[in-house]
Amino acid sequence: AAAAAAANMKLSASGAGAAGAPAVAAAGGNLLKVTYCNHPAVTNPMTNALLDSVLAAATSFFKTDAGSDDVACDFTFQRNGNAKSFGSAGDGLDVITTSGEISSVMNSGCGWVKVVRVINYCGGPGTNIIGCASIGSKNKVVVVRYGSVSQEAILWAHELGHNAGLSHLSVTGNVMYPSINTGGKLTSSQCQKFKDMTSDSTCFPASATVQVAGHGAVRIGELKAGMLVEDVAGQQPGELEFPTRRERTHTGFISFLHQDQAVWADFVELQLEQAGYGPLKATPEHYVFVVDPSSGRRRGVRADAVQVGDLVLATPTASTNGSTGFDAAGQAAAQLVRVRAVGRVRERGIVAPLTESGTLLVNGVLSSCYADVAATSHELSHTTMAPLRWLHQHFPGLAAKEPTEELHWYAKVLMKLVALPGVAAVLPVMQ
Repeated sequence: AAAAAAANMKLSASGAGAAGAPAVAAAGGNLLKVTYCNHPAVTNPMTNALLDSVLAAATSFFKTDAGSDDVACDFTFQRNGNAKSFGSAGDGLDVITTSGEISSVMNSGCGWVKVVRVINYCGGPGTNIIGCASIGSKNKVVVVRYGSVSQEAILWAHELGHNAGLSHLSVTGNVMYPSINTGGKLTSSQCQKFKDMTSDSTCFPASATVQVAGHGAVRIGELKAGMLVEDVAGQQPGELEFPTRRERTHTGFISFLHQDQAVWADFVELQLEQAGYGPLKATPEHYVFVVDPSSGRRRGVRADAVQVGDLVLATPTASTNGSTGFDAAGQAAAQLVRVRAVGRVRERGIVAPLTESGTLLVNGVLSSCYADVAATSHELSHTTMAPLRWLHQHFPGLAAKEPTEELHWYAKVLMKLVALPGVAAVLPVMQ
């Protein structure tokens, strides 16, 4: 039942056997938070309580060394947010029969995993398909409801494995075996692939640029401590009111929270209506500011939640008068610009800068330094970084990231804390 086409992989229901759910495992240091949504025509939709059991079972499979052809993998699956829905009754997207339908469902922005009634197409026509996913691209999984908690745990882990870049492996009992089974075995390299998937949801691509006082346009990965990066005046934690134009200022660069020039990652690309502005590329979980046109108030939203027509605060990345970073009239001001299109791109290199204000202009668009990894907010994330800002002011050497390390030591501490029971709801992971 294994098949691969158009970078999609499917899981067959053949050879299925029922089994009880493993014991619930405690959260570990490598945490994958999964969002999901049901099509309204699904008669037995996935629920929060059931998904919690499914993901706990998957976690237990991963953390247990079952002997031959298996390793204990320190990895935790966890539900992120409540159930959402996509599509509408009668639109036919609950039964996947064509390439267009599977593409439409996979690219729905409602959540990572989409639940439908029937899948009869995954890279090609087929039957008995219970899951379909894109290899190497996050947030692109489609499944049906199937079997016991243990079987659904394997189903979800298998398809998420494809998003991590894993292909089928013809070893019975392995999580990537092409037919459903009750084993959740992993090789060490597969375990690492899952772990890698938790680390690429980080900020901006290495190709992004910022404006630095005295240096002009600088690649974001080339920032150095003490550099003054362009920001927008008045950026403080909490909601602010914006006029249609706002003065620019500078904020001090502290350090990188995460930097990996080699890894490939998926980014949301926001193209703006006005020529010479943007585009902004950020990972789906990263906070971007949109502005309510009636109140002028800003709010930080995930990049994958930004919609065509939303207003962002931006400055030109190029202008007709040759003064990069200023508008055609030479005015050093930011203004509200509408989003023209929202797309997805895949690029190499990820960079997560931290500034004193918690914000900065990236490719001319006002952005947060933080991401929604623990279902919190830009404001709470900024508060959580206060100890690191204090260190930067008084002991700058301690606030720096080690050049040989991908993750900042402070980010590692937060990631361990967020995995503790009861902490994830109040403490964001900064990446």
